[in-house]
Amino acid sequence: GMSDTTKERLFEPFFSTKPAGLGTGLGLAVSSTFVTAMRGEMRVESTLGKGSELAIDLDAAEPTAAVAARIATAPSAKRRHVLIVDDDAQVLSMLARQLGPDCDVDTASTVKDALDRAARETYDAVICDLTMPDGGGERLLTDLRAAGSPLADRTLLITGGARGESDEKLIERLGSRVLRKPCGRSELVDAIERVCLTVS
Repeated sequence: GMSDTTKERLFEPFFSTKPAGLGTGLGLAVSSTFVTAMRGEMRVESTLGKGSELAIDLDAAEPTAAVAARIATAPSAKRRHVLIVDDDAQVLSMLARQLGPDCDVDTASTVKDALDRAARETYDAVICDLTMPDGGGERLLTDLRAAGSPLADRTLLITGGARGESDEKLIERLGSRVLRKPCGRSELVDAIERVCLTVS
């Protein structure tokens, strides 16, 4: 079971009761985002010393024929080629899996690798973690702009929160090009399409 304090922070990104290095604190936060995106609700009941129970309530699915008809008549969106940059292997893998059904995805774990790929490949958009040991999103944007790359205007940053004045200023300047972790699939796809259309 959980204490009231733990229960209150259960779906908070990066919150974990595990020792450092044994958990990212993203599992339940991401799960909650997915459930909410499907217009559902995740409920928690917990008694300290006894146990916890999580329940998910979802609307009934549409009949298969209705879903097939909607897909058949929906306009086809262009499949985007996206580069994802994050030094956390688990987060990188999760984002790649989320976007896989909608985009052609390449990944990079360092800014240097991302810049090398951007010089060799043609991408529609880049998604980069704001805070990384090698300068993260701010350095990537600076170097892309210095190289005259159009990707400087098609780069989205993802963050769990600003870690200093420099981050806060960058977040304020980029506005809607900054996404808060955890990001749902539809949020990511919509943001990619928006930034591609805005600068096309």
